[in-house]
Amino acid sequence: MSDPKDEQGLDKYRAKREGGATPEPMASTPGVSGRGPRMFVVHQHDATRMHWDLRLEIDGVLCSWAVPKEPSMDPDDKRLAVKVENHPLEYVHFEAVIPPGNYGAGPMIAWDRGLFRPLIDPAQGMVDGEIKFELYGYKLRGAFTLVHTGKGTRGKFSGRGSNDWLLIKKRDEPSEQFLAAGKPLPATSVLSGLTIEELFERAPRHQAIMEALATAKVPRRAFAYGSIDPMLCQTADAAFSSDDWLYELKYDGFRMMAYGGAGQAKLRYRSGLDPTDRYPEITSAVRALPIPELVLDGEIVMLDAAGKPDFHKLSFRGQMHRTSEIQRAALASPVTYIVFDLLAANGHDLRNLPLIERKTLLHKLLPNIGPLKFSEHIQGHGQALLDQVVAHGMEGVVAKKASSPYKSKRSPEWLKMKKDPEADFAVCGYTPPKGTRTGLGALHLCVRVDSQWVWAGKVGSGFDDALLAKLTAELSKKPRWKPTFPRPEGSSDALWIEPELVVQVRYREWPEDSALRFPVFERLRRDKKAIECEMPMRRTGEAGGPKEPGPGDSLELVVDSQVRELRISNPKKVFWKDEQITKGDLIDYYRTMAPYLLPYLKDRPTVLHRYPDGIDGDMFYQKDMPDWVPPWLRTTTLWSEHSQREIHYVLVDDADGLAFIANMASIPVHCWASRIADLERPDWTIIDLDPKNAPREHVVPLALAIHRVCDDIGLPNFVKTSGQSGLHVLIPLGGQCTFDQARTLAYLIGLIIERMHPDMATTNRNPNARGGRVYLDWGQNAHGQLLVAPYSVRPVSAAPVSMPLVWDEVVPDLDPKQFNLRNALERVSSRPDPVLPVLDMRPDLAAALTALEKYAKES
Repeated sequence: MSDPKDEQGLDKYRAKREGGATPEPMASTPGVSGRGPRMFVVHQHDATRMHWDLRLEIDGVLCSWAVPKEPSMDPDDKRLAVKVENHPLEYVHFEAVIPPGNYGAGPMIAWDRGLFRPLIDPAQGMVDGEIKFELYGYKLRGAFTLVHTGKGTRGKFSGRGSNDWLLIKKRDEPSEQFLAAGKPLPATSVLSGLTIEELFERAPRHQAIMEALATAKVPRRAFAYGSIDPMLCQTADAAFSSDDWLYELKYDGFRMMAYGGAGQAKLRYRSGLDPTDRYPEITSAVRALPIPELVLDGEIVMLDAAGKPDFHKLSFRGQMHRTSEIQRAALASPVTYIVFDLLAANGHDLRNLPLIERKTLLHKLLPNIGPLKFSEHIQGHGQALLDQVVAHGMEGVVAKKASSPYKSKRSPEWLKMKKDPEADFAVCGYTPPKGTRTGLGALHLCVRVDSQWVWAGKVGSGFDDALLAKLTAELSKKPRWKPTFPRPEGSSDALWIEPELVVQVRYREWPEDSALRFPVFERLRRDKKAIECEMPMRRTGEAGGPKEPGPGDSLELVVDSQVRELRISNPKKVFWKDEQITKGDLIDYYRTMAPYLLPYLKDRPTVLHRYPDGIDGDMFYQKDMPDWVPPWLRTTTLWSEHSQREIHYVLVDDADGLAFIANMASIPVHCWASRIADLERPDWTIIDLDPKNAPREHVVPLALAIHRVCDDIGLPNFVKTSGQSGLHVLIPLGGQCTFDQARTLAYLIGLIIERMHPDMATTNRNPNARGGRVYLDWGQNAHGQLLVAPYSVRPVSAAPVSMPLVWDEVVPDLDPKQFNLRNALERVSSRPDPVLPVLDMRPDLAAALTALEKYAKES
């Protein structure tokens, strides 16, 4: 056994891999395990030879063993396990074909994953040569032991130099259940549902599905995220059975649609909120599905050991807001996405196909194990299924017409079937009859909770005349009673009696802080004492499911100790030859300037301007982030009308995010003027003074003229250098207007300046018509147009930066290039940011426009 000190960290892992050449995660430092649940994953890997890799989370890394034979749930099977290099924690989500020429080239599937529960200190077990633990995955469950096989004394120095261990399954209830079932462990991935051969062969089963859709000429249509509203159920008048209908369990979790496949995944609640980052176990599985442009419909649930939804656990999971908690919960106690419909696949719109055909396709593409689960159905036997469901304490059944298309509305072709609960209640009073009714009007009911009587409501239906007469005679003889619960509203006519008589009542539900709904008397229970009437279920299926987050709820997450994968490539590569500024210098600059730059980027789509060979090489724009971006790097998906596809923009949240895009050789940072919460309403309008082919000395007086006009009409205004030869004047809008209105405002101000200084300024967008004048560029205020963010480095000689200024600094001898990558920090660390208020100010635009109109007439 090698020295544990040599095994710490990820140096050996990184030394064997080249970032960018392999899709594997390239974490730069180990993560932090903390005190919470630990993770494990087993990969099946066909490299030089077929083997399985057992990976256990120990000290912030996945300690890994190569197992030549499939891990077993049979205690009689002992498996050789050879210790190999540690892997980063992000590897729990990995599944791909490692390209030829790389270390470990070949297909690798996530064969199993879940909760790793050490029974001893696993780090000490690595030293002592024995690790006892439990696994709770989709395949491997129960107690296991890893025992080192090295010769010599047990203890710290046992077997030094050997990497051979034995993986042994302990005899326990999970192993006995496995042996009794007599079935082998599934061979498929718990993410994609593919076997390792299918992954290598590019998913032939799924390719056949796509070919069949094309052959059948199913109409093609691209769906933007959130563009389909869910189909909703009506309520059946009564339970029924029909061969024309399919019957599914009613799970009552969170209704959710999933968009993605083939490397993409976005989730959407029925309310329209985006919970993608809350369920990484679901998003990683949807990404792994090999068919692109999928739209799935289903419910997210937390299943207990018996396969029943656990509403309390799901509610608790839905309320988690720390990303570290969520990442661990995703494997320690994963949710399940019960998928019951397939609306689109590979660009084909399936909504008009009959439901039975959509479900047949869905069953073929979903994994048979893992966090995605096909919603099974029974055809024709609705009443029998409902009886079984209610007997097991679940809520009900959804009946769906087998021929139904998918319609985004509440439809009679999908029906909820429930069986009303029944319970026993103590009679605590009655009301006199009304109208033509004889005897009594209704019985007041109560139950015993914590040694106190609790009023439940009253029941007035289900009685025949004979029973009414009998009950009236019996109850009228009982002495009056003073209720110990608060008198319910509208009960002034009630005749209260001591709770003694018990009745059985059927009801639809008993809402909190209300009375029984639709109660119906069923029978007397003279065999039962009133004090035995305890709190019943409030509705079939108990609590009726957790409340799905709605439009008023926040889904904002706190990014805390989330594991990061960030390996810097080629830091010594020179990007500015004359100044000998390297890529590493650029990355260090952005890390250092993060506190000043990040406020301008928060929640704004960001575009990369990449210079992989430095400022003298070729440049290209990149809006769409690749599939392999690390999971901690946020993106937002926007529909592009121009390219008719979704674009995945990066959102930069922290210094690591800045370092990531700088590592991709993006020298400047360009961002939108609007935030993802409301992309149609910008926070500022910009007038860019561009002196191309014009005297640079004209820029300052024109900027000061804009400053005076804005001050005169009551508009706050701020200025920064462009980082090259121009200046940017920013006017805050506070998200109060559209991009068209923002552009019009900039144009009107520019037009006034042009009239005041016709020899120096122009608003003409045609370069050939500018006549050597400074262009007052107002056209950058359009949807999707970009601003070079303050403190961004520019890809020109001397590495200047776009620097915020106070207006007193805008003087004739201002040199915008005096602020550069090497001196910017010294300046910003000694003074407040003068442009920062542009992010939050909400000026009185109506008053400013009125003043601007008056100003224009006078000028």
